Amino acid sequence: MCAASHEKHRPEKDDGTVLYQAARLELERGQAQAAVRLLEQLLTKQPANVAARHDLAMALAQLADYETAIIQMQEAQRLRPHSGVILNNLGGLLEEVGRLEDAMECYRQASECEPAQAAPHLNVGEVLRKAGRLDEAVLPLRVAATLDPNAKAAWAALGATLVSIGQTEGALGALRRVIELAPDDACAHQ
Repeated sequence: MCAASHEKHRPEKDDGTVLYQAARLELERGQAQAAVRLLEQLLTKQPANVAARHDLAMALAQLADYETAIIQMQEAQRLRPHSGVILNNLGGLLEEVGRLEDAMECYRQASECEPAQAAPHLNVGEVLRKAGRLDEAVLPLRVAATLDPNAKAAWAALGATLVSIGQTEGALGALRRVIELAPDDACAHQ
């Protein structure tokens, strides 16, 4: 007989991996409600699981439960205060419910945590545009376009902002870049 056959079977320690993987697959399938159930189950066992908390917030947002999503993302941010991704996504949730100043603060913090990432800079610029603060929006939009020269959204926002404040030459340069990036995109030619 093999020595291994005398060993007692010990179940593997449940580290939450299976629940988390299943939840991620449900999210990929567009099944946000199923993902929420799995992530909530995981978080009862592991309340400090930042990835699960973040993904729960994003799943709740897909279900348009923004207030609960904000609470979950704030908890993820409390657990990992210097995560640019979490701060950026918290900003997006706050922006979704019209809390533009709070959103802008999250985006600014995200851009400080991850200064080489274009998305937080673009988001700061977009919130400033929504708030009608066009002159202030130019710098973060330029930074976003510089950090990611292939980011059509950054160039388009920069071009539109420059048009709005009468900076024709800069606007043309930005809009030409949009056309270069998406020559077949009808929106780029309007």
